[in-house]
Amino acid sequence: MAQELTVIFLSLVDDLALVLSGGLDDSLLFSSGFGAFTHPVRQKVLVLLADDGSLTRAELAEKLVRDEDVSYERVERMEVALHHNHLPKLEDYQYIEYDARNGDVVLWEDPETVRGLLDSKRPDA
Repeated sequence: MAQELTVIFLSLVDDLALVLSGGLDDSLLFSSGFGAFTHPVRQKVLVLLADDGSLTRAELAEKLVRDEDVSYERVERMEVALHHNHLPKLEDYQYIEYDARNGDVVLWEDPETVRGLLDSKRPDA
């Protein structure tokens, strides 16, 4: 339990650090639908699901930890952060369906729609 609370806290601090460093547009934090795209981990989750359609939380954690743009070093920490922070936020915006009991994650949106939304959020778009 203490480890999970630590990961939740660190994830929130990570979001705040991105806002303060200018790496996260704070005007989008509460925008309808775009809150899902404000964090690099959530963006990567959507890209992975757009490619695969569905993955488990553990599979997502393993793929994300291997990504050089993601700042988590251990799969377990990433999986806890996905469970408590990133996947519920994506589910709140109805981009994914997340079954917390078995860890299944399924993309709800059309993959091309998600890719288009992600492309529109890039600075060079």
